[in-house]
Parts: sequence; structure tokens; C-alpha cells
Amino acid sequence: MAGRGSGRHQVQPQPLGGAVFWFNSCSKQGKSHKVVPSGSLPHRLFSITIHLAETSETFPLAGCYSDLTVLKLKHHLELLTGIPLHFQRLQYLDEVDLPDESTFKYNDIVPGGTITIRIWRQDGWGLLVAAAAEGNIIQLMSLGVTKGSTCSTPNSQLLRPEEKKEWIAHRAFVALYVASHRGHTAAVEFLLENGADLHAKTPLGRTALHAATVMGRYDCIDLLLSWGAQTSDSDNEGQSAVSLARLWGQKQSERRLFRFQWQQRATGTTSPSPSRSLQQRLDSRTHRPQSRAKTHTHYGDTISRSFTLILSRGDHTVGGQMHRETELIIQLRDCNGVGTHFSQMPALWLIRACSLSLEWGSSHLS
Repeated sequence: MAGRGSGRHQVQPQPLGGAVFWFNSCSKQGKSHKVVPSGSLPHRLFSITIHLAETSETFPLAGCYSDLTVLKLKHHLELLTGIPLHFQRLQYLDEVDLPDESTFKYNDIVPGGTITIRIWRQDGWGLLVAAAAEGNIIQLMSLGVTKGSTCSTPNSQLLRPEEKKEWIAHRAFVALYVASHRGHTAAVEFLLENGADLHAKTPLGRTALHAATVMGRYDCIDLLLSWGAQTSDSDNEGQSAVSLARLWGQKQSERRLFRFQWQQRATGTTSPSPSRSLQQRLDSRTHRPQSRAKTHTHYGDTISRSFTLILSRGDHTVGGQMHRETELIIQLRDCNGVGTHFSQMPALWLIRACSLSLEWGSSHLS
């Protein structure tokens, strides 16, 4: 359980591969907002710092421009900072909230400036976010995230029993989203075991799996998948966890999710059964991978072994990459249970598998 630091600390997500996501014409990100036409893109992009007041965390943000709106920024900050859109109060220089429709130019936000995020104070949401960001389970227990909680606020005292249940469920999800974003597996597991809904979504349609994926929180990804998180769930902008991993440059997250998807397709399952999920969680505790380089998980052991076998044999020079892809196809056809469902796999899946295996091999095999 993490303790609260006295000073600021910087959260460093994987960089976006040099791309500015809100200029990415091939992405559906931000499609609900007006995008500056490519022919009139501003020549000057600059960086700012995001400061989360409740936790003293800072987040570097590149690719800003003068016509960027506050609302568009908030959409991105839901992933960058792990704070759902409806809790974000953005301020610059003073404690006046920035209007959603206003731009950086209108608010005189300059390169190197700092925008502060504050959480809405009603119902102790700031305390809840801070506890989840630290992974502080003891504090979370007192903040109304478990079924039957006696936590009370002036607002919750006015709620009917059914409304109180919804209030607790929402608090549990927000804590789950933030804890998954920060990579606190113990807190995530506590919340799931106490009824937090891993299929719940933010106002922008994002789940806890989306949050863990963009930050590269591999242990949380594994844990959420073992509880039945859906890799195919898309947010309001059409992005699944897999596509977000690719967009944010999180290759390890993408490989994990892809292997899990492939294993589900191969076995004809859509999500783990409760008994299977429990066994997977027990296995994950007793059979941890010895090295991150092997990228083994407790999902799809057959798939993982086939990937390893192929990559270990990838030193052959005959045929170059085409030879390696051929080996991948043959190996997967020979895997127990995969050959039966192989014809159901889209061609894009197979192409992506080859690409992922070759990328992994080039970076880890001598």
C-alpha cells in the first residue's frame, strides 16, 4: 500500500510514439470535436504540465496548440491522468474554472505553463481519488466503495436505499478506474472482490482496462482480464483497449491483449467463467513470469509456448521474414485447439500476429 508523498511526483506514461493524437487523421479519437484541417495546422506545437491538486502528481503533455479547446483536452486527460471527465475542473493561474468551449489562446496558456486539475469536492470525491491513486485500501474502505458501506455524506443521506446502492457502485468504479490507471493491483483486486463493476464506464465510455492499457500496467491488465474484462469494448470514440494500446505506443500492452483475444477465439470463449477466472488468479500468484522479456501470462499457455518456440527458431536466414511468418502459421495450426478455429480468425489477426512476433523477436532475440 503506497503512502502519500510530501512533494510532487511525476507520472510518466509511455510516450505517444512522437505522434500528436489529436492531429491523427486516421484515428477516431476526438471525432466528436471539430479538428483543425491538416492544411491549416498551427506551425507551433508546445508542451505544458498538468498538475493534479489532490495528489500532487504532475503529468507532462506535449503537442498542445493555441486552438486546442479545454473540452478536447479533458477528453485526453481522462486517459493521461486517470480522472473521469465529469470530475475534472481545469484551472490556470487562478482558481477560476476554464470554460469547456474556450481555447488555449483565449485563456493565454503559454508553452511551459501548468494547468491544474481539481476534483469536484461534493461527496468527498477528492479524498476518494487520492486514496485510489495511492492504492490505500484502508482509506478506500472508509470512503463508501464496498457493498453495505456505512459511509455517509450530506448528499448520500438524502438518497433512497436503491439510490444509495448506485452511489456506492459508482464510487467503487471510480476507485477501480483510478487504481487501475496507477497500477495498484492489490487495490484493484480488493475493489473487484467487493463488487466493483469492471464493465462500468466513464462518461466517455472508458473502462478500467482502457486506463490500465494506456499506462502499460501489465499486472493490472492481467488481473482485469482474469476477472472477465472485455478487450473488444470500445469507448465513445470507437477505441478498444487494443487500439488504444497501439495509439499510445504501448506495445507490451497490445501483445498481452492480442494474445488473450487470440486464445479466446481459438477456444471459442468470450470471457472466462467464474471458476476459470479464480483458477487463473491463483495460478498468476503461484506461477509468476521470471522475466518480462518472455511476456508470458497465465492466459493461453499453448499460444505463449508457440510464440516462444517460433521466436527461438527465428534465426534462420532462408526466406527472411516470410520464413518466420510461415513458421507462425504452421505452429498455430498444430497447437491444441487452435487448428479447429483457425479458419474463423480474420486475416488481419494473422497479419498482426506475425508483426507482433517479429517485433518481439527483433528486440529480444540475439
